Amino acid sequence: MPINSKLVHRVCVVGGGSWGTAVAKLVSENTERWPEFEPLVKLWVHDAALAATINEQHENTKYLPGVKMPDAVVAEADLSAALSLATLVIIAVPHEFLHGEIFRKILVGGAANCRVCSLVKGLDVVDGRPALVTERMRRDLLGLDVSVLMGANIAAEVAAGSFCEATLGVRTAEDGPVWQRVFNRPWFRVNVVMDATGVELCAALKPIVAIGGETCTDAHAHASTDAHARTRTRSRTHTRRRAQTHARITHRHAPGLGLSTRAMIRPAPSPPLASGGFCDGLGCGANTKAAIVRVGLEEMRRFSKLFFPHVRTATFFEACGVAEVVVSAYSGRTRRCAEAFAREVAAGGPAPNWAALELELLGDQKLPAMHRLREVMECVRAQGPRAQARFPLFSAIHAIAFHGAPPSRVLKLPERVAWRQRTLRPSLLGDGPLAVPLLLLVAAVGGFVLAVALSHAAPGPLLQQLLAPPPPPPPPPPPKKLLWFLG
Repeated sequence: MPINSKLVHRVCVVGGGSWGTAVAKLVSENTERWPEFEPLVKLWVHDAALAATINEQHENTKYLPGVKMPDAVVAEADLSAALSLATLVIIAVPHEFLHGEIFRKILVGGAANCRVCSLVKGLDVVDGRPALVTERMRRDLLGLDVSVLMGANIAAEVAAGSFCEATLGVRTAEDGPVWQRVFNRPWFRVNVVMDATGVELCAALKPIVAIGGETCTDAHAHASTDAHARTRTRSRTHTRRRAQTHARITHRHAPGLGLSTRAMIRPAPSPPLASGGFCDGLGCGANTKAAIVRVGLEEMRRFSKLFFPHVRTATFFEACGVAEVVVSAYSGRTRRCAEAFAREVAAGGPAPNWAALELELLGDQKLPAMHRLREVMECVRAQGPRAQARFPLFSAIHAIAFHGAPPSRVLKLPERVAWRQRTLRPSLLGDGPLAVPLLLLVAAVGGFVLAVALSHAAPGPLLQQLLAPPPPPPPPPPPKKLLWFLG
């Protein structure tokens, strides 16, 4: 269905959590703006009481409190009613709650040619290999188009209108303009790429890197807190003395200036140290986290290329890749739980239970990163020890989280050349598994073209000499006559 079709698009968001609610608010601003959309956006919420509260108070008081929803967003507890004649379906339910009943109702209640966009972050494991969630969606939806939208997007900030980016991965060129107009806003920039697999894999693997980034930072922070505290004390003392000296000089050389003018000349106070994590603002801790984030992004790319060779490397530099890894390592649910885990272990206590941390820190929300970490390592180990050696960070995070290894394990990665060697493949044709066969094919075609060209070209003296048949061999010498003497 092209975007300029006379048929009106009806949008339904399946999932009333924090992210689904923020997306419904975002999409409603576009449906009221563009004439090809029906202004009303249906939001399916599994809790009937919460749906009534959203419609009455225009606020999701459970998952996104403090954010007012527009009147165009209507919550529905009945999924069939929410999906009635929907042409654009956005799935925003957690991975663990994604079941076949949702797909069956989309086929029954949605429009016959509806499109689906997945915001679900996760992986399925089938026979020791990772399988995309969107592949299961397409199979259960009998081949309907399924795109993906991922990025460095915290629900509360998106709902508040903070500038951010997202990556829209599509499989057909016709889906890009439709979904981009659904999501794109001046403060929510959507970039379309023809690599839906890569976009989905980036979002599925990034929580593992977030665990490692926060764990290593907290472990290192305990060892360096005293030294940094002394450095901050000396820095504050030095800054205070400089400010006092500058104030005396200003007052002495500009006695007639008013108070406001002297305040303008007086230097601004030094900025406060950054805070927001266990050791944010500590120079060494930030260096360590940046290194772990880089290694993690590299292992994300390796994992994706190992099981899905057609994934594009450029996708990892989109908002769904490096940007989402950075924001997850510095904020979010995974970071909070990893911080609490590392603090407890670094303090000398036993390793806390992840389920207990999830209940204590997240309440009704879930922490899918730990289950995903188990699945990813299951797939890596199934490939053998040689493949596992290519993922030292993932292996270290798994050992810390589930096998009692100390958090400092992530700081003891092998040398880069030991696990990042590249095979000698022709860079002109890429570094994928088909590079060598492609080179042989190009050589064969080139030889054939050269032979045809030579056969049709006017032969010059040198070419005549090269193409001339070889001279005949010289005749053999005559046989010698043997004389027999009879005696």
